[in-house]
Order: sequence, then C-alpha cells, then structure tokens
Amino acid sequence: QSTLFLILLRIDLSRHLSRRLDVLCCVTDEKLKVPERGPTRWFIEDYWNRWLLGNKWAPAVVLIIFGWFAIANVMLIPELKIGLEPTMALPTDSYLRQYFAIAYSDYRIGPGMNFVFKSKDGGELDIYEDKIYSELISSSDSLLNIIKEYGSSSKHNFIQGEGGSFMKSFEDSWLDTNACCWNKSVTEFCPSINDRQGCSMCPQDSLDKDAKYEYLQWFMGDIPRTDGSGCTSGGAVSFSNVASFTADNRSVSAARFTSSHGVLTSSIDFIKARRQALELAAEVNSKNQYIDVYAYSYFYAFYEQYDTIVQELVVNLVVCIIATFLVATLMLGCDIYASLCIMLSVTLCALGMLGSMVYLDIPLNALSLVNLLLSVGIAVEFSANIMQAFTVSPLPTRREKAQDALRRTGPAIVSGIAMTNFVGVVVLAAAKSQLFVVFYFRMFLTINFLCVFHTIIFLPAFLGFLGH
Repeated sequence: QSTLFLILLRIDLSRHLSRRLDVLCCVTDEKLKVPERGPTRWFIEDYWNRWLLGNKWAPAVVLIIFGWFAIANVMLIPELKIGLEPTMALPTDSYLRQYFAIAYSDYRIGPGMNFVFKSKDGGELDIYEDKIYSELISSSDSLLNIIKEYGSSSKHNFIQGEGGSFMKSFEDSWLDTNACCWNKSVTEFCPSINDRQGCSMCPQDSLDKDAKYEYLQWFMGDIPRTDGSGCTSGGAVSFSNVASFTADNRSVSAARFTSSHGVLTSSIDFIKARRQALELAAEVNSKNQYIDVYAYSYFYAFYEQYDTIVQELVVNLVVCIIATFLVATLMLGCDIYASLCIMLSVTLCALGMLGSMVYLDIPLNALSLVNLLLSVGIAVEFSANIMQAFTVSPLPTRREKAQDALRRTGPAIVSGIAMTNFVGVVVLAAAKSQLFVVFYFRMFLTINFLCVFHTIIFLPAFLGFLGH
C-alpha cells in the first residue's frame, strides 16, 4: 500500500486533474468537470458533522444510546450458543442433509462409550474384584451399580446404557455352562465352533487364581455358535479386547466396560453427554480410593475444545485489546488518553459482535472465535484513523477538534474502508455452504457495520464530549 498502490493512486490523480477519461486515459475532455467533493464527503461535512457535533445535546444522547447498547450486549452474552452443527458444512442442496434429518429422527440409542478401570497404584485389579464387578443390589459401593444409578437418573438423560460386565458373563454364562469350557490340556483350549473330539470339560472344582484367568482369556477368544447348539455365550464378539492382562497373564491390569449415550442430535447434546460421562467418572473416583476410572467415546476428542472455549475467548480478547493499547500508545506519541479511547471503541465493537451473535444465531466455536479476534484488528483500522486526526488537529476546543477529525477522515473511512470491506463480503451471501454464510458473510458484515457506527457516530461524540 505504501509503494505500488500509492504510485497507482498518484497516476490516477494526475489523470483525473488533467480531465482525461477513465478507460480511454489518452483522450482529454475539457468539458469534464472535476468534482471537489464526493457524496460521502458532502453528507458528512454538511449534515452529519453539523448535527452530531454542532448540536449541544447530541453527543450526550449518542453516548447514552451506545452505553445502553453495550449493557444489552453484556446481558446477552450468557445466551450465546456453543458448538458447531455438522450439517453447517454441507451445501444447501446436499442429499446428506436429508440423510441426517432421517437418521436423527430414527435414532433410538446414541454413541457407545467406555469406562476404563485401572488400579491407582498400578497394581492388579483382581484384589478389587468385588468393588468393580459386583452387581448385587446390596453392594452400594459397586462401581457398576454407581454407573447404573447415574444412567437411570432423569437428570442424566444423555447416559442410558448399563455397564456391561465381562466378568459376570464369564462366571454366570460361560464358565457355568457345560457346553462352553472344554480343553485338551491345562494350556490348550477347545473353541466352541470346532470339533471337540478328544476334549473334556474344564475342571471347575477348587478353581485357583491362575486357572481362572487362563479360562478368562479363553472366554474372550471363544467365538459363540450361531446355530443354536453348543456354546452361544463366547466372549469373542462382545469382550475380545475389554481387558489388558499382566505380563504373566495371571491377572487383569486394566479393564473397560461398555455403555451408551442417549440419542444425540445436536452439538449441544454431544457437549452435555461428554460432560455427564466425565462427571460420572469423577463420582466413581470420589467414592473409592483404589480404582481410577475415566470415560471415553469416539466423539470426545472433537468436543473437548468447548470445555475451555469461553476461557480462551476471554483471554485472547483481553490480550488483543491490551496489545492494541500498547501499539496505539507507541504510534500516537505515547498519548495514553488517545490509546484508551481506541481501546474503548474496540472493546465496544467486540461486545457488540458478541451480542449480535445471539441475534444472528451464530454459535461460539473455533471459527467464530478466530473471527472475533479478527474483529479487534478491523476495529483498530477504523478507530485509529479518526483518533490520530483528533490528536494532531490544531483547533482549540474538543468539539472543534472532533469536527475536524470527522471531516478529514470520515469520508475516507466510509468510502475507502467500509465500502471495500462490504463489497468483498457481500459476495459470500451467495455461497451454498452454510458455513460460509454464517461464519463469514454474517459475521464480517456485522463487524463492518459495527465498526462504522462506532467510528463515525460513537467515537466523534465521545471525543467531542469528553476528549482532551
């Protein structure tokens, strides 16, 4: 902008003053008038400047209106939605939109989830077997019962399934069934789907720990029969990888139990479901001092960002605004008051953007967070021009200085910055993807208007009323 673009502007200005045509720049038309003022400068100088800063009470009224607007935006911030719907990335005519609508209406159960158990001291889990695997009603400290109670509560409607106990299936269904556990020797198992010639039933009398965990591994690798005969309770389908055994295969070092979420049809549902699962895991950990439990499902990694997105928004906005203040102070000759005025205008623009997101149904996520931070830079581009013109104005009173600043920079801000931004953004309204329409067209168009209003209306009124 300070090299090639400036040279092109100088050449075009020479053509304009020489009364040469725009396209046919070699042709001179002596009748061509050179306008002294454009419509934007005419309106701001003759009408807007006189009304805003020539009227005694106009600045006070403007400040009251913008103060009310800022308070309303602050009150709207708690209503700001969080998340990102998957369908927003799809074109408006995509067949996947119909697919998602039908799928969400027909779902009866949500995504699966796992509760992973391991010993807090890194030891074996078998010494805590009663606390983990017991499903007796009288065992109130059973971890599986805690999961069941939590899922059955009406407050936790995003957790529905019960924790599936592989130990219960192993002991009650597989080990106690004569058709399941057969072997040729102590270390050689006879699978249920194979011919068991030469095999015999596993001895179960006085079953010691080593034999029990040997049988447990056989159970997890046993494929159930599907013809209705023989063993149908093998664990290869449901429990093949639910436990991790110690190096000597004599005990379980970690295990997981499967459950499920309720029907989840929106990003808010996914966020709440993940939080409920983590709350449940924290409750289980708080009720025992031996077992460490954590919950996991495949979508947790995508929605983990929303745990800290509000904090990230606040921290990044504060850092950007403080950086704006420091840079403005340096560039305006260490004029702290002028830098504070710029910071105030930028802050009000950011608050206005947050409030507008509620009205425009724009959720807070990674995309909108980046755009909010960009709005700070755009607001500085608007505010710094008129503030710099105010500080260097030679006129004596604050109202005269504000009028002079608005007269000199107002038309350039509206025609040069606002209109070029508007032309560049408005074309996004025709995008088929809702992602571009919501997070780029709506947001950047709103940012543009807010910056113009705060720069052309609020900042001159503030400087004319409270400027130094």
